[in-house]
Amino acid sequence: MLIHVAIEAGTIDLLAAWAGSSLPAWIVPIAFSVIGAIMSFFSSTLGVVCPALFPLVPTLAGTTGISPLTLFACIVIGAQSSAISPFSSGGSLVLGSCSTEEERNEMFPKLLFVAVPVSVLSSMAFNLVLSFVL
Repeated sequence: MLIHVAIEAGTIDLLAAWAGSSLPAWIVPIAFSVIGAIMSFFSSTLGVVCPALFPLVPTLAGTTGISPLTLFACIVIGAQSSAISPFSSGGSLVLGSCSTEEERNEMFPKLLFVAVPVSVLSSMAFNLVLSFVL
């Protein structure tokens, strides 16, 4: 509902136009990948990140000349990269599957300080390559 209000108010077009004119075109896919990763660190990719960022894509693609496919892919890949965070749904499922409290206490910092950074950095590298290929 809030996204629809933002669309009707013109906020989405304003934000997309700003990002398209203020950022170099090659960094836009990476920026939206990072934004998706930050949002997904605490929330659902499909339930929150995609509905919030996908409405920006058509205007952003028109402003920057970047393929909408590239922008959609970078948003999803970036968001999925941090879905293993212990504060998000993927990480909570991993922690919930631990059979003991000791195992859970051992897994929490591994998810937070190893899995998420490695996954986010890997997705950023992939999205950088993807933005030049597509």
